[in-house]
Amino acid sequence: STDEQIKAFANYCGYIAEQCKGKVKYYEIWNEFNQEGSNSGDTSGAAYAKLLAAASEAIKAKDSNAKIVAMCTSQIDRNFIKAADSALSSMGKSNCYDVVSVHPYDFSGSYRESNYKLNISLLKSITNKPIWFTEKGWNTSTEDSGVSERNQAVYTILDYLVALENDMCERIYYYDFQDDGTNAAEVEHNWGFIKAHSAEVPGEAKPAYVALAAMNKLIGQSDYEST
Repeated sequence: STDEQIKAFANYCGYIAEQCKGKVKYYEIWNEFNQEGSNSGDTSGAAYAKLLAAASEAIKAKDSNAKIVAMCTSQIDRNFIKAADSALSSMGKSNCYDVVSVHPYDFSGSYRESNYKLNISLLKSITNKPIWFTEKGWNTSTEDSGVSERNQAVYTILDYLVALENDMCERIYYYDFQDDGTNAAEVEHNWGFIKAHSAEVPGEAKPAYVALAAMNKLIGQSDYEST
């Protein structure tokens, strides 16, 4: 959050952009800056705006064709995004990023379509940038927020189809491909579509993997028109 830290991070971003020019098009700036613990200093939208502006400038100085994915919030934090945009506007840096990224998880343990649609509608009311879900998923732990492996598959497909039908976002990146561990009671171990390396059957497909493959086979080469 300090000027010295921001300058150091911007230098790092510029170096990465220089090394990756021609190979990488999009750069996502930070991960869940709004969440306590993700950043050891000020987690406000205004603080993020300073970091974002500096990082974007450093990246585009090395690769003018680079696109900047910003906000990257835990959940759909509209107050954070509005505060960041307001700070960028006052700095004259409103155009320093190209895409709004959010992580719209639902930890209720059930699928709430109306809540999902409302939150995205409210987000669209405060931004005219393209929206990406750079993390979206369902954990299969035994904790209260967990769902069965069958429901993980069902909700994953619903996420995609509801987003498509309602023009919610340009892209969805599911979190994540492989379980991080084998402890059924640990939320962070159980987001994958396949089992962990250390599982009894390493890499065994969960139903969600099969469901996504089947959906892609059915509609992967199709254009969406209407319900």
